[in-house]
Amino acid sequence: MSSIYSRTTIGGTTFDLLCSADSVPNYACDAVIDLRREHGLAKAKEKLTNLVRDNISSLEIGTDRQVEKFYIGKTSVQRNRRSRRFDPMEYQTWRKKGISSRWGEHKHKPYGRDGLVVLGVVNRDAIPRRCRVDQELYALALEQQLLHHFMIEDPDDRIA
Repeated sequence: MSSIYSRTTIGGTTFDLLCSADSVPNYACDAVIDLRREHGLAKAKEKLTNLVRDNISSLEIGTDRQVEKFYIGKTSVQRNRRSRRFDPMEYQTWRKKGISSRWGEHKHKPYGRDGLVVLGVVNRDAIPRRCRVDQELYALALEQQLLHHFMIEDPDDRIA
């Protein structure tokens, strides 16, 4: 099996390119939603579940293929050293080591992956003031909420 590597596949791509019929397996960070203005876990979960459905629909329409499986997971990002500030809505301000590492874990497995899509970034501004957790625990809670939704509340057989 040969692999196609280019500057795009090493550093990510756009969501639009990932949705194109001639896309190569890659990850996209440019279609995140703003979690900073949410007022609690339930509203953030609602926005994220809608985004997952929209993304799946866009991928299926754009690539003319069915999404057979999808996964929900989390990883970490830090501020890009070249950026003066970290902005959760601007992927150019992130160091994507955690994302590319997570992508690397999955793209070479026998069952393979066609893409990884970043849904959002949790920083301290995303956590409601009444919550007494850090961003790692809040991100874990969001991940669990999404898994619970797609496995129990509104089951989707494609979730793995």
